[in-house]
Amino acid sequence: MHIESLSCHYRTRNLVTAIGLSVVLLLSPGSNTQAQDAPPIPDGGDTRPRDPTPEELERMQQAEEARWRHNAEFFRPWLLSELVYEGEPVTTLAEVDEVQRKRLMQIGEDNRLKQQTSQRAAEDWTTSEGNFRALDHAPGQPFKLVGFDEGRPRYHKYLGLHEATVTKATELWPGGSLGLTLSGAGTTVGIWDAGDVLATHAELSGRIVDKDGATVLDDHATSVAGTIGSAGANTAAKGVAFQTTIHSYDSDGDTGEMPAAVANDALRLSNHSYSEPAGWQGSGSGQNWIWYGDTSINFYEDYHFGFYGPEAHGIDGIVYNAPYYLPVWAAGNETGRQAPSGGTLGNEHIDAPPGQLFFDFHNQNGGTQGYDTILPHGVAKNVLTVGAVSLPPGGYSGPSSVTLWSSSSTGPADQRIKPDLVAPGVGVTSSSANGGYITGYTGTSQAAPVVTGLLNLWIQRHTQLHGSNRPLLNSAVKGLAIHTADECGAHAGPDYKHGWGLPNAERGVGLINANVTTGTSSSYVAKPHIKEVVLVNGSTISFTVRGTSTQMMKITAAWTDPTPYPLSPALNPTTPVLVNNLDLRVTGPGGTFHPWSLNPAPGNRGDAASRNGDNDVDNVEQVQIDNPSDATYTVWLTHKGALEGGLQRVSLILSGIVPQPKELRITHIAQTGANQMTLQFPSFVGQSYKIQYIEEVTASNWTDATPEVVAVAENTAVNVAYSQTNPHRFYRVITVD
Repeated sequence: MHIESLSCHYRTRNLVTAIGLSVVLLLSPGSNTQAQDAPPIPDGGDTRPRDPTPEELERMQQAEEARWRHNAEFFRPWLLSELVYEGEPVTTLAEVDEVQRKRLMQIGEDNRLKQQTSQRAAEDWTTSEGNFRALDHAPGQPFKLVGFDEGRPRYHKYLGLHEATVTKATELWPGGSLGLTLSGAGTTVGIWDAGDVLATHAELSGRIVDKDGATVLDDHATSVAGTIGSAGANTAAKGVAFQTTIHSYDSDGDTGEMPAAVANDALRLSNHSYSEPAGWQGSGSGQNWIWYGDTSINFYEDYHFGFYGPEAHGIDGIVYNAPYYLPVWAAGNETGRQAPSGGTLGNEHIDAPPGQLFFDFHNQNGGTQGYDTILPHGVAKNVLTVGAVSLPPGGYSGPSSVTLWSSSSTGPADQRIKPDLVAPGVGVTSSSANGGYITGYTGTSQAAPVVTGLLNLWIQRHTQLHGSNRPLLNSAVKGLAIHTADECGAHAGPDYKHGWGLPNAERGVGLINANVTTGTSSSYVAKPHIKEVVLVNGSTISFTVRGTSTQMMKITAAWTDPTPYPLSPALNPTTPVLVNNLDLRVTGPGGTFHPWSLNPAPGNRGDAASRNGDNDVDNVEQVQIDNPSDATYTVWLTHKGALEGGLQRVSLILSGIVPQPKELRITHIAQTGANQMTLQFPSFVGQSYKIQYIEEVTASNWTDATPEVVAVAENTAVNVAYSQTNPHRFYRVITVD
C-alpha cells in the first residue's frame, strides 16, 4: 500500500516586478517557524510610484538571495545528499543498477573466455604422458577436473553426500501454523553442480531446466536439486521449496554463466555445493592421498584454507554487480582430514608431476583445534557460506541441541566470520540420478541447499507482499538469515564453527510480514524491521528506535562489499579484504553498544565473541542489547575512509523494537534558489517517498516533482524545481512500496 499526505499550497507573491519569488511560506499547522519578509525599499521622501533604481534592485536582489541562503541553511541537516557513483552524478539507484548490469555482463564474458582457455589447457594436460588424475567426474566420484592454470590443475570437489522440520520451514508451507502457503511455486533457483539433474525424476518432473546442455546425469547434482525442491512423493525426501523451478548448470562454467543467469533470467538465488580442494584429499590407508598445499608458502599447512584468493575475488565481483542475487555456498567437509601418518608413508603433491611420491609430513586439515578449513569459494565475502550440523528429531531446543558435524569446514576466513550459518546436513535422504533415493548423505553439500530452499520461501513471501519490482537486496536476504538465526555453540554471539547459527524460517518470515507500511497519513508506520538505505561518502545515517524490556534488541547491518586488490599468497595474512569499512553503533540507556567481533589469532579462535570495540573485517555487523529498557535508543551507521564508488547500499535488520507512528505531512516549504524550492517532511529511514504536485486544487492527476527518494533520517528535505510562470502549486508527499 501507499499513503498520501494532505496537500499543501505554495503561492508566489511579487515583491517587486523585477524580482519575483517570496521567501519562507509556512504551510504546516502548529509550527513556530515564521516567514521572513524582504526589507522595505528605502523611502526617498517622494510618495509617488516610481520604478526602483538599479542600485535598489541590486540591494533587493542581494537581500532576496541572502534569504534563499538562510532558508537553505535551515533545511541543510535533513537535505538528501546528491548521489555520486564512481565519480558521476546519478539521479536514482536504477542508474547504478544499469551501470552494474553492463559491468556484470562484461565480467561474465571475460570469465567465459578465461574458463574456455583453462579447460582446453586441462584437456592438453590430461593427454600428456603420465597425467592420469581425475580425468572426469563419474557418478560417485568427488572430483572433476575443470581447468589448468599457472602450471597447476584445477578441480571442483563436490562436498558430500530434513531438514525442513528442524529449520521450521514446514511452518511456512500450506497447512503450517503461520497460515501461509509458501512452496516455491512461481520462483526459480539456480544450481551449479557436478553434472546433469535427472529431470524426469518423480520428485522433480516438469521443474528442471537444463541451462547449459550438460548430458552426464549425476547423483550429487540430483540430490542437491532434491533437497531444494523435491515434491514429497517420498515424504522423507521432500524439499524445502517443493514447487520451485530449478535451473541446472554444470559447475565447470560457473562464473562465466552466473552473470547471464542474473541479467537474463532475473535469478535471485543459486546453490553451489562444491569448491576447489585444499589441504589433504584422499581416502583409505594406501598411497592415494594428495596434498594440495604449496610447500613454497608453508610446508605443513595449506594456505588456501580461508585465503581470499582468485576464486573468492571473482565471485565477489559478480555479486557486487548483481545487487539482488545471492549465491549460497557449501563451506566444505575438510576438518580433520589427513593421510595416514601425516603422509610419511607416501603421498603426492598437487604441484608436482603425477605419480611422484613424497614421504613427508603435513598437518591434518584444521590442525589440532579444528579451525581454518573453509574452502576457496566459500571464503567470498558476499556469498552465504553454510556448514553442516545435526539435530535431534524434535529439532532445535537450544544451543546444546545442535551438534556440529565433525568434518564441517570452519573459519576464520582471512580474519572474517565464516561459515555464515550452519544447517542440517547429516543423514539426508534425497533424490538420485537413477530415479530412486539416496539415504544417509552427509555433508555441507546437503546443508547448503536446505538454506537455499528456505531463502527461496522468504523471497516468495516478500514478492507476495511487495511485487516482483521491489526485490530485496542480496545483503538484506543474507542479513535477515543471520539476524534471525538460532544461537549455536558454547558462547553467545557468532563463532568460527557455527557462524551466526541455525536459520529459523519462521522468525525470518515473521519480520518480512511485519515490515509492511500500515496506517493513514495521520498515523502510519513504515519499514520498521528491514531497511535498505544508501550511505554516501562522508555521511552518517542515524535514527531512533524504542526499546522494550520484554525482549532483547538486535540491530544487524549487512552490505555487499566491493572487491579488494588481490592478496599475494600467504598463510593467514592479516590484511583485511573489507573495502568499505562501515561502523554500526547503538546509543541509549547503558551507554554505547558495539557490534560482535571475534579474535582470529590461532590461540584465540575458540574464545567468546566480544562487544567492546570496532569490527573492521566483516561486512556484517550486529549489535545485540540483552536487556534493553523501555526507552529510546539511537542507531548510528558511519564509515571509515572513503567509500569506493562514492556510495554503499546497506541493509539494516531490526528486532526487539516498538515501532512509533508518524504523521505524513509536509511541514516546511521555502524558496532556496532562483529556480528551486525545498520541502521537508517527517520520514522513516529506509522508506521510499515521492513529492507530487498539482496546479489546480480540483485537478486529480498528480505530477511527480521528484524521483523516488529513500529516507536516511527522521526528517527528509528535498529540492524541487520552481518556475516563475506558475502562480501557485499544491504539493503532497506519498510513500512508495
